Amino acid sequence: MERNGNTGGDDSKFEEMMQEAGLGDGFTPPKIHVPKSCEDCPLLVSEVEKLSRLASELYSVAEASLEGYSSDELSRATDDRRVIGESLEAFDEIVGSVQETVHILTRKCIGPVLTFGISDRTNAEVKAVVCDSPESDTSLGEVTIEEPVIVYRGRARTAEEFLYDFVKRHAKPSGSAGSNQDQ
Repeated sequence: MERNGNTGGDDSKFEEMMQEAGLGDGFTPPKIHVPKSCEDCPLLVSEVEKLSRLASELYSVAEASLEGYSSDELSRATDDRRVIGESLEAFDEIVGSVQETVHILTRKCIGPVLTFGISDRTNAEVKAVVCDSPESDTSLGEVTIEEPVIVYRGRARTAEEFLYDFVKRHAKPSGSAGSNQDQ
């Protein structure tokens, strides 16, 4: 990582400070393990995105805190490095907590629910994905407006395209049991 040239100090000292703060090679947030069946779950996507934003903010604050020190100001930088190190430790705890939440939500889940329909106004396909984890069922039978959902809106389709896709999804493969093919 290079330091902004107009901030004073030399690059080797800056690199040393970033290394001591735990950010020597930049900051790559730890990867949260999400089972393949739940990768598109809006609840988990939301949690991972929040964690990514937090990591980015932490890195930006750390970088800004350490930039601009000259070699004679290193004693003041020691406190900043300590605070950044403590922040990284706290971040590690947050990552562990998010990973535990992912584990709890996914251990009995077979994947999110995908539902779709066709907009009467635009004739476009609209798909919605919601979490189907038994751990996320807080109020069965109740309407919720705060539950994470992912919405995909497709382009308007002609009736022919819709029928083609419908038949393709629901057609039985040729040669399947019970087909009446002439021989």
